Amino acid sequence: MTSDHHSASTGVLRIASDQLPRNHHGDPVAPLTPTGLPYQLRWVDHDHGGDLVYAETADDLLAHWIPGYRDADPAGQALLRAQHAVQIRDGLVAQLLVDAEDNGITLTPDQEAVLLADLDQMPDITRWDAPVPLVLLEGMYRPYTDRLPPLSGIDGDVREPSNIIWLRNAHPDAYVQSLADAGLIDLAINNA
Repeated sequence: MTSDHHSASTGVLRIASDQLPRNHHGDPVAPLTPTGLPYQLRWVDHDHGGDLVYAETADDLLAHWIPGYRDADPAGQALLRAQHAVQIRDGLVAQLLVDAEDNGITLTPDQEAVLLADLDQMPDITRWDAPVPLVLLEGMYRPYTDRLPPLSGIDGDVREPSNIIWLRNAHPDAYVQSLADAGLIDLAINNA
């Protein structure tokens, strides 16, 4: 959909970038919510011609992506985010492996096996030394479980190491931000 589309019940506005409202100088400006406040999130949908999708909250944006999300209770939403994160992880791992091969980066058979392992089959890893990022879901590790997260053998014990990508699916805001941090979505956040 390339035209202006907003539903107050969803808190989402999809608009083609050339359809943005203009200020008195003729410059494009971000639209406002029906209540006159700025949208908190803006996502660029490259799969649909670069449409801009504005959302009032992370939950609104997730409901735009994940069928049934808006109608689910909090536990159901958490499950849907986890299922979405698993799908996202699988695609991201495949892309990271293709990129590594294209760039002449080789992995040991054990490293490749860990990267390709289903999450429920992934062994406990204390340290990840490979240059190809390991993609993990935060909900599978402490404090959500007793499982200890691996440390980066490249960056050490830091929150966002260069060779471990965390999909932080436990909370809506953190999940959307982690998708942006992983380079999976183009996202702007309004902190006004």
